[in-house]
Amino acid sequence: SSCSGASANTRCSTLAARMSREGKQGGGNAGGAADLAARALAFVESPDGARFVKLRDELRAAGRGELLAAVCAAFASSAIGPHAAAAWSEAGETYLVIGDVAAGKRALERALLSDPLDERARIALSGYLVDAGQAASAVEILEAELVALAAAPNATPARRARAHGRAAGIWHTHLGRLDRALAHYQTAWQLEPTRTEALGHARAIYSSLGDDAMVARLWQTELDVLGPNGAAGDRAR
Repeated sequence: SSCSGASANTRCSTLAARMSREGKQGGGNAGGAADLAARALAFVESPDGARFVKLRDELRAAGRGELLAAVCAAFASSAIGPHAAAAWSEAGETYLVIGDVAAGKRALERALLSDPLDERARIALSGYLVDAGQAASAVEILEAELVALAAAPNATPARRARAHGRAAGIWHTHLGRLDRALAHYQTAWQLEPTRTEALGHARAIYSSLGDDAMVARLWQTELDVLGPNGAAGDRAR
């Protein structure tokens, strides 16, 4: 499981003991590696927000993924709201990188329980699901993000547009639902009418369908967005 509770402490004790042995065999950096392992274990056993950032940064720099994930998960278990979500997200990403996909998935799900608006967790969890051949589950994660954003009064148009773009990409590339993809790209452009990326993606879909009239219409829309003062290279396209 993610690093909280007795079983997790046992797991982290094993990691720390291994790192200590590695440190003793590692020559000039032996003391530093062993000390880092010991401090990580002590943190997992008794999380302390005041020590978290410094320890996390040291573990990142040392490339100690297993202990980094454990420390982040331990801190997340003792925190609330966005702070907990951010730590769960890093724990989840790190678990995935080191190959512990079950723990990674659980940690990312915990991140979204702590803060449904955590963008990092949405991206990581949906990406994992796509890679695992579960695109339908991935798009559910992103559609749920859009629901959460719609209920969030402080959600910016840019944030909502990014979420629509991610959902569109999965509907298009992995699920073959061009209608759903086009609807999301249209909404993304409406949210950020001065940006043309969504128009380009929609244009590519219509081109694949042989709808030359819609392709031309979208090119004209992009020219209108760029205006007479738009970059010459963009207008020439």
